[in-house]
Amino acid sequence: MRFHDLTVVPVAGDGVVAHLAGAILVVLPGPDQRDRALDLVTSARGACDAAGGLPAADLAHRFAEVITTAGEGELPPFGSLADGPRGVVLFLYGAIEAHVSGATDFRVSGDEATTWVDRVVGPDVERVVLVPLGTGPEPDANPAFELGEGVVPGSGVVLSVGAEVAVPAAPERAPAEPPPLEVEEPDTAETPAAAVEGPPPPPPPPPGEASPTPVVPFEAVSLLDPGDVEEREPLPLAVEEAPEPEDSPEVAQVEGILCSREHFNSPDALYCSSCGISMVHQTHNLVKGARPPLGFLVFDDGSTFTLDADYLMGREPEVDESAGEVRPLLLDDPDRTVSRGHAELRLVGWDVTVADRGSANGTFVWDESTSQWQRLVAGVPVPIKPGARVALGRRTFVYETPHKPHGA
Repeated sequence: MRFHDLTVVPVAGDGVVAHLAGAILVVLPGPDQRDRALDLVTSARGACDAAGGLPAADLAHRFAEVITTAGEGELPPFGSLADGPRGVVLFLYGAIEAHVSGATDFRVSGDEATTWVDRVVGPDVERVVLVPLGTGPEPDANPAFELGEGVVPGSGVVLSVGAEVAVPAAPERAPAEPPPLEVEEPDTAETPAAAVEGPPPPPPPPPGEASPTPVVPFEAVSLLDPGDVEEREPLPLAVEEAPEPEDSPEVAQVEGILCSREHFNSPDALYCSSCGISMVHQTHNLVKGARPPLGFLVFDDGSTFTLDADYLMGREPEVDESAGEVRPLLLDDPDRTVSRGHAELRLVGWDVTVADRGSANGTFVWDESTSQWQRLVAGVPVPIKPGARVALGRRTFVYETPHKPHGA
């Protein structure tokens, strides 16, 4: 699926459907959320205008920042489909679902995650439906009302690939190239054999002589006088036993400060990351508390990952027991410039560090002062600040956080 091949048909409703340059946005506001819905459209339009037709990463960046800084129940459910350098990216938040059909059919909804859901839509997808949760894959949409660029009322959208759509492709934006790279030798692996279709079902057996069905004589029964009814013991209720809770990973305890509303924050916070209240005149008494997610990583294809654990990033990351509680982060890299276990990203207190693991092409951090990539020494962790840009092979990501320190 490519974005410029899509036919866009809105579903009637009281929400907002926007067809922008390189993106589709569906917002489902409640009665008190109309202003936030329009803010989302304005923010998405700005990202599309600045991205030159490939806004997937910029949109994911803006949406993630809006979600992490909004109060509980403040944002309406919304979903988007945006074009990017590595394909079309689906982004969902709240009570909205997507039905994707093509070579593989699947359904995904925004309420399946505590933050948001985003994924790259494969090239073999033929149809995507964005609708409110529980609507189903076949909403009432009239193909005669195809939507060009613009904003209209609606509660969903049906997107399908159609060669008859004559919308020119948006100009490709050339991203900044990371340092020169080497291509790793391909693995020696046997190509899986093609699936062998099973034998056709056997033909039905020849019909035999059917024995005549005995006729049961009709007997009238009075429903008003059931007569003698044998009393029986009630059947036992089938009560499903609740599964045993799985052991969740232990949350790190760190020192922080509380805002006037008892929200836990970094000691260097300028504003509360939960409610936005100023922390400048707050008494900074350090207390112990469970460390919240420190932010998120936004990759060049628009995919995002919450920073609530340590990560081992690579083309085929394999986590062993000696590495501790590290979560593997698989990076799609058809050019094979990312090593199997390329770099580690660890959370230390309120800080985020990245370390190269002796990769073939190295790990680089963009230096704003010199406008150059600085290669990291293998095995030496380096702290990164909010807004830092990191390159692993030809893959790049930006570190963002709502926990803004002083001077950030």
